[in-house]
Amino acid sequence: MLAAILLISSMGLAGCSDTITEPQDDIDIQIDVYSAEAVYKENALEFIDWTGKKLSDIGLDDDQLLSALSSGSIKGEGKINGEAVDVKISVWQDKNEEDIVESVYFYIDDTDFERMDEMLTEIYGPASSSGEEPYVQSNGGAVLWAEYKIPGGVLKLTSASEQSFIRITSSCK
Repeated sequence: MLAAILLISSMGLAGCSDTITEPQDDIDIQIDVYSAEAVYKENALEFIDWTGKKLSDIGLDDDQLLSALSSGSIKGEGKINGEAVDVKISVWQDKNEEDIVESVYFYIDDTDFERMDEMLTEIYGPASSSGEEPYVQSNGGAVLWAEYKIPGGVLKLTSASEQSFIRITSSCK
């Protein structure tokens, strides 16, 4: 329990690698904490180019690389059409034990599906498929979606009726 509290309280240490030691009944508990600053790209859609690439090929600094290897993801930030975007880059190991960017998730607040669909259509061409899923509470309500073919994968735009954000996902397929 103490270890969990120490881990949670240490989350605020950005951009560093620290060892936290807390004595408990004459036993030292040590927790290594790795966190890194978010990777920023003015045009957040540039993160799509990372999909399917090795971590060693995308130019992360040492703290970002350590954070990605320890947590399985990289935090990114940027803009799409002037809108602020939070980005999560998901990492996995392939059959050769290479660390690969599996998916990139973009979360955009205060925009609408139609605006993002028009922008993605302008960049990648018309959606290869689209639809609407019925209301399911655990999915965030009714979900509008559209998929676009991109080199080496698929880009999926989704908007759930009970959520205040739009999600764009780039993945290998």
